[in-house]
Amino acid sequence: MSTSHAEAEVDMTQPASLILKAGTMKIHEEVEKSKGATHLARGELDREEYIRCLMMFWHIYHSLEEGLAANANDNVLTPTYNPALFARASALSSDISFLLGVSDDDSSWKTHPTHQTLISSPSPAFRAYVSRLTHLVEEEPRRLLAHSYIRYMGDLSGGQVMKRNIRKAYGLVDKQGTAFYDFGVTGSEGQSKPFTANMGEVRRIKEWFRDGIDAGVGNDVGVKEALLDEATRAFVLHKNIFDEIKAPSPKTQKPVAWTPSSMPLGQELESSKAVSVRSVLAFMLVVGLARFIIVVGGLSGSQGYAKLEAVHAWIISTVPST
Repeated sequence: MSTSHAEAEVDMTQPASLILKAGTMKIHEEVEKSKGATHLARGELDREEYIRCLMMFWHIYHSLEEGLAANANDNVLTPTYNPALFARASALSSDISFLLGVSDDDSSWKTHPTHQTLISSPSPAFRAYVSRLTHLVEEEPRRLLAHSYIRYMGDLSGGQVMKRNIRKAYGLVDKQGTAFYDFGVTGSEGQSKPFTANMGEVRRIKEWFRDGIDAGVGNDVGVKEALLDEATRAFVLHKNIFDEIKAPSPKTQKPVAWTPSSMPLGQELESSKAVSVRSVLAFMLVVGLARFIIVVGGLSGSQGYAKLEAVHAWIISTVPST
């Protein structure tokens, strides 16, 4: 896959983290706005389909993180390699187990029919993503950094919003079922502490990761070009998976409320609002005119009382009823 279009828009002398951000901005937005990604992020998927997505992501992270571990001594990968902080596969396994109501270990949920079907009949997009990672581990391990960038930075950014949506959508409390979205806190030299990061600490983790990318790549233009190419590939692989996600089942529609006049409730309310505004404006105008008449004509004696009665009758007849 060529990156000529992206490279024409990106200054390759910049740090690698900036190149990755700028060079993938367009495809990132396309993936983010895809229907599957939107349903997933909003917590709109059927529970079974959401679990199936977690299973696919477990295999993706498992392949990625095994590859990173096998190549942890590569000087491009070493600065960002911190499994205690970033590893997601184990957290995904816990979430899947909880959502399925089985014991918290890989062997339990992997025998579930949903996973058995996923493995026996993998979708083309899922198979392509895992195959790509397997190829990189064996042939081009440095390109794994692009996948780390997209996955971990995404989890640290939009994933934090998703966590709230997922908890609300599937009735989850505390951290049960959403461990995947929680990260530890960085200490000295990026080492994680055993408690969940708040939003300020998440920003620190992202800064540490970007700094690690820049330190590992340095000024090597060839590596920058390879990473930008691979990041673009990764976004396309993601989009293909999101495009294969099953749309949510139709929700039960509430009957439309109707008024005795057979006008839809929403329209009646709008009409009522319009009438109320007209009534207030008319009342203000009439009162102003009445005050003018009273001030000019006066209200003394029997004639004054007659004038007051006439003004009152005029007001009643002029203001529209609601």
